[in-house]
Amino acid sequence: MNNAKKGILLVAACLIVIVYANSLRVPLYLDDSLGLDFMNSLRLDGLSFQGLYDVALKGPVKNSPLANLTLALNAYFSKSPSPTGFHLVNIFFHLAAFLAVFLFLKELLWLTSVPENLRKKGFGLAIAASALWAVHPIQTQAVTFITQRATSLSALFYFLTLLFYLKGRVRRKSLYYLAGGLSFALALGSKEIAVSLPLAVFLLEWVFFATEKKKLPALFGAAVLPRLLKRDQAGWAVLRRTKAAILPTESKLSGVISSSAASTPNVSSTNMINSITFIESMMPFSRNDASSG
Repeated sequence: MNNAKKGILLVAACLIVIVYANSLRVPLYLDDSLGLDFMNSLRLDGLSFQGLYDVALKGPVKNSPLANLTLALNAYFSKSPSPTGFHLVNIFFHLAAFLAVFLFLKELLWLTSVPENLRKKGFGLAIAASALWAVHPIQTQAVTFITQRATSLSALFYFLTLLFYLKGRVRRKSLYYLAGGLSFALALGSKEIAVSLPLAVFLLEWVFFATEKKKLPALFGAAVLPRLLKRDQAGWAVLRRTKAAILPTESKLSGVISSSAASTPNVSSTNMINSITFIESMMPFSRNDASSG
């Protein structure tokens, strides 16, 4: 990334800070007031492991130990009872989430499966989409309400998980997968919305990795059909006869079609044969028993 692009990214980050700067003057409302009163009763006397552990699990944000921990540390290092320091940290986490979204989109748009015209505009599209995501009014609550920093934290680690997954997928390095697993755990520790991450990874595979996409129906069949056919020997016999019927057709076609055309296989029937063969290997009972029945 050259200096011009770094400058554009810096300008976008500054604009996001300006957009949310008015939240620094927002007093404590509703859950914030109750949550921070509760946090004061759990105020840290020191940075002992037991103290941090208790605050994380007993803090005001339900099912969000990481958000509770950041709130406790925020209160511990704050020299003033003013909520300004909490709002500053909220803006920081939201800005970090913006950067994670930008890096993820930039990596995504560099995939070879993305059309060339979009790849050339990858930086511009990534910075525009991530900036729009960051300043969208729907984000106001996550930034302005102090106890809602759980949402920003979860978004931060959510997109970091997707980023590390893409890097690991493209570069084939296990370190990225380990970092992604850690980010996934932190996202779950921030807010429950992170449970959708496995689905997001599946969609990335399905949409952007074309070579793997062809294997997914077979993998799905391997997971589901054996259980359906385990008690249905007749159904398994039909599946075997389907494969047997396709094979002679393939053989005849290869003998009739010219050598140049024969080099191009019948993709649909070949994929069906491969899928059935793959399912055969996954069957929980003997194929010989099934065919004899």
